[in-house]
Amino acid sequence: MDHITNEALAVAIAGLRKEMELRAKSADDAIAVATKTMDARLEGMNEFREQLNRQTHTFITRNEAELKHEQLTSKIEDLSQRVQGAELLKAEITGKITTLAVVITIYTTFIVVVTGAILRYALDCK
Repeated sequence: MDHITNEALAVAIAGLRKEMELRAKSADDAIAVATKTMDARLEGMNEFREQLNRQTHTFITRNEAELKHEQLTSKIEDLSQRVQGAELLKAEITGKITTLAVVITIYTTFIVVVTGAILRYALDCK
């Protein structure tokens, strides 16, 4: 009976060994697939990182942005002052033209009145 038990034990051990080898191979295959998948993901991440690095090299620095902002602000203030000066000059010119038009109208009216008076006097004297 020991002989059958030893033989049965040997068969059982061989079966377990085969089962363990199959499980180890399955685990190795699963690890290989997981490794390939992880490598693909890491490659994608590396490509994305490289793209970000290339992109960030085209960005201006904070100091450059602040300098450009200050320059633009200064130009806007200068242009604003120039526009205000031009509007003031326009108002002055418009006022002078209006005054000139009033003066011309007064002189024209005066000349018409004087001419009319002279003509009436001349007709009355005849």
